[in-house]
Amino acid sequence: MIAAWKAGQVEEKLSAKAAEVSDRLSKGEDIAKVATDLGVQPKTAEKLTRGTQPAGDLSAATIQAAFAGPKGYSGVAPGSADKSQIVILVTDVNLPPYFSGAPDLAEGKDQLSRQLSNDLLQQYVGQVQSSLGTRVNQAALQQALGVPGS
Repeated sequence: MIAAWKAGQVEEKLSAKAAEVSDRLSKGEDIAKVATDLGVQPKTAEKLTRGTQPAGDLSAATIQAAFAGPKGYSGVAPGSADKSQIVILVTDVNLPPYFSGAPDLAEGKDQLSRQLSNDLLQQYVGQVQSSLGTRVNQAALQQALGVPGS
């Protein structure tokens, strides 16, 4: 029970310290000075993308947090080690040029189009059912939409 209490206290103090460091960086304090004050060496992760796979100290949550704000954003995220906290400072942002025919955008466009079509169809069917008091033959509807029956 004492060990659990100590672990809780350590985690609480670590989170508070990480938030304090993030706050100092948010106010524009130099990262090298902050790191020196703490006796740690800052590390740099370059060329991160939203699809970067977690490796080393970086967890998936850390990579996601790096994209939570603009250049200059500072935040805290869990590291890959158990109960570790990583303070993030975004020092550079590179926006890729937009190309509507890019292969990675095609999948999202197709998925959005399908979802929009399904939503509109559901709204239409719901409106027809409520205004006319009709029932929809689900088997015929599935056949008309090309959806395999259950």
